[in-house]
Amino acid sequence: MTRKRAAQLRTLRRWARAWKDTPETMEAHRQKATLAAQARRREKHDALVALVATLPATITTERLRQFIDQEYPKGRNPKSCLNRLTRHRLIVYDYALGAWRNLCPLNPGKELN
Repeated sequence: MTRKRAAQLRTLRRWARAWKDTPETMEAHRQKATLAAQARRREKHDALVALVATLPATITTERLRQFIDQEYPKGRNPKSCLNRLTRHRLIVYDYALGAWRNLCPLNPGKELN
């Protein structure tokens, strides 16, 4: 058994023992961690909404790609940013216009020609 695997097993046993001996304390820690994770997730989403709110009401695909290249962290896949924006319903592609529509609630409603 490697040292790393032995350390993993010790940690696993310690957590199992802690849950068995003091479940109230462990549950309190779990709830605190859950609230902290929810707060981080909400902060990230709010930052994304604020960033998308700077875009005009309609935007071309090329301009959206430029925006993602400028604002999205380097080394990350730009497609994942686009997927996230569409999954959160912040933007949607309008086939009639041939452009992306900004659905962000903070959008001032400017049009891009």
